[in-house]
Amino acid sequence: MPSNQMADEGSEDGVGSAAGEGLIAAIKRKRDLIEDEDSSSSSSANRSVDMEEKSDYCSAGAEEVTRSEMEEDVDEQHIMQILKEAEPTWAEKALRVLNIVRRHQISEYDPKEDDIVYTRYCGHNIALFDLDKESTIGPGPPIHSLTSSQYWWLDDSVNVIAIKVAESDVGYPIRIYGTVIARDHQDFRCVTRNILKKLIHRRITLTGPYRALASKDSMTFEFNLKILDDGDVGKDFSKDKLMTLDLTSWLSTIELVYTPVQFAVEASLAVNILEGLSDFTGKVIAWTTGNKDNEIVLHDSRVADSPAKLGENGSVELTRHMVAVPLDEELVLNIVLFSGDHEYEYFEFVLGHHDEEVTFSCKQGCYEVQVKVIWTAVLRRHKHKMWESIGRCRLLL
Repeated sequence: MPSNQMADEGSEDGVGSAAGEGLIAAIKRKRDLIEDEDSSSSSSANRSVDMEEKSDYCSAGAEEVTRSEMEEDVDEQHIMQILKEAEPTWAEKALRVLNIVRRHQISEYDPKEDDIVYTRYCGHNIALFDLDKESTIGPGPPIHSLTSSQYWWLDDSVNVIAIKVAESDVGYPIRIYGTVIARDHQDFRCVTRNILKKLIHRRITLTGPYRALASKDSMTFEFNLKILDDGDVGKDFSKDKLMTLDLTSWLSTIELVYTPVQFAVEASLAVNILEGLSDFTGKVIAWTTGNKDNEIVLHDSRVADSPAKLGENGSVELTRHMVAVPLDEELVLNIVLFSGDHEYEYFEFVLGHHDEEVTFSCKQGCYEVQVKVIWTAVLRRHKHKMWESIGRCRLLL
């Protein structure tokens, strides 16, 4: 019995919201142009997820180069050549050696690739970089607070739909432990860290990310999974940086299912059961109106170790609470209550993002469900300190 009743619509649309609506048509036109270009070019079906960081390009003007400009260019090239040939300082040498040592520490022989591979992030000089440090960047500003010009600074993102074990050399089910880590170009630190120690069949339950992944430049996934034997002796099951949709390594093939999100806004969700239940036995899934086929599982009580006890004010402890949504689309939230193996109640909410915070309630029979959503912008950030230069060494911190 679908229902979509709004109890409290929140605050009225502000100037920023109106500006955002005014840009939606332009964004759609830009997206159509991008899609036309993509369809006309030959692209692999197994597209790379961990993209190399893009280079900055400068377009030359049409003005004639003067003699003084040519002389300055020659002087600059001469200075750069001198610097290139200069002897590195001891500090520079030490940092370069340390970078080599750390890369060696995270490289291993992959029997399926028959090659040495890096198992952690190493896209820059990582001599002083803490590979396990979590990102301190939080959500962006409320979407309604943006000016018209700021909407064009919305970053692209992705929604990771699922991580599946496509092939296993040791059969199913598998008792595994380890980590799955995601990073983005905002600061290259851990945006999400899934720590696993469970029995799985073919699907790995995800927790997080706690903020939307920014995918305009680069995004990296790291897998470090081992089989937990009866004697607690682990064999490598999957251990690599995910380079493509399908990663074949060690004893497995891991498949990443994801959807790109252009001009992304972030929906942070909370679900409360106000009446009718003390435990939540059900499922919460989401999708965007422009991508109905890819459902994002936010909670499923049938998955092992999923929390069922309701918290304060009847809150459901979602395993994932964040979804990236295109600026010109809405978010659909579907909540199903189970009785044994059967569905007996069904709630559906369509959530727009014209307000900072919105509360929806829906009552059917003896059950009442409340959904809260906070909308924030996924903005490109340029001021976050993550680099340090020591001599000619540019270090990632």
